[in-house]
Amino acid sequence: MPYRLFVVIWMSIMFIFSTLPSSGVSKISFFHFAHTDKLMHAGCHFILLMLLLLDSQKKRYPYLQSILAAISISFLYGFLIEIVQKLFTTTRHFEISDLFANIIGSFTALLIFHFFFSPQKLKKI
Repeated sequence: MPYRLFVVIWMSIMFIFSTLPSSGVSKISFFHFAHTDKLMHAGCHFILLMLLLLDSQKKRYPYLQSILAAISISFLYGFLIEIVQKLFTTTRHFEISDLFANIIGSFTALLIFHFFFSPQKLKKI
């Protein structure tokens, strides 16, 4: 599977929705509760990290190197989006709590990946 293509497409979708005016995104949202924004951040970074890890496993990079690279990419991309929101949008703002939500989503993906898709697990199948 071309996971790298999915990574690029997913990162593009994340960027587009993260830079839309916040009123436009709320019209698209299917969920309406107090912390929908944080759940969306966690979910987006969960998917991003899973795609990055699946891509690195397909390329057969060393496991620890793959994890460190994927987490770094996910964190830096989330940080970059927050900077873009602060500098180039009027309805979006840099929020530390968004970065924490990104980290929670990424580490949740890492745990699930490790327990279900790590090289040790795949060898047993």
